[in-house]
Amino acid sequence: MRDKPLIVVGLIVGIALLTFPLWYAPAAGSAARPPEPKVPEGKCVEDREYMRAHHMELLNQWRDDVVRQGKKDYRSQDGTVYEMSLTRTCLDCHADAGDAETVSAGADHPARRGPAFCLECHDYANVEVICWDCHLEP
Repeated sequence: MRDKPLIVVGLIVGIALLTFPLWYAPAAGSAARPPEPKVPEGKCVEDREYMRAHHMELLNQWRDDVVRQGKKDYRSQDGTVYEMSLTRTCLDCHADAGDAETVSAGADHPARRGPAFCLECHDYANVEVICWDCHLEP
């Protein structure tokens, strides 16, 4: 008879664990919809699919080329030459005037600054944008 409370607790814990998949999903809510940022008209330095998948690799390569090798120009796959500059090339199309200094609502950390175009997807993917720690040049 002394084991009755332990048995009841064990049954409650067991039932909770067995039914966890059934009640957790509704309690957690549905996943947020992926963002669909407004993509500017015209052509980017590379095609859209490539930029969507590899933009950070390209930006890291630009950083290495500019800082370590002193290169300033990037030749795209179609032969067009672009200046390797986040603020003067990318943000010419991907930010509104003054948008590079926008702070996301409720966030005061320097890494939260940046154009809404960038923050929208990076917030969704839970990726910290650290570009603005250094790149807030006009």
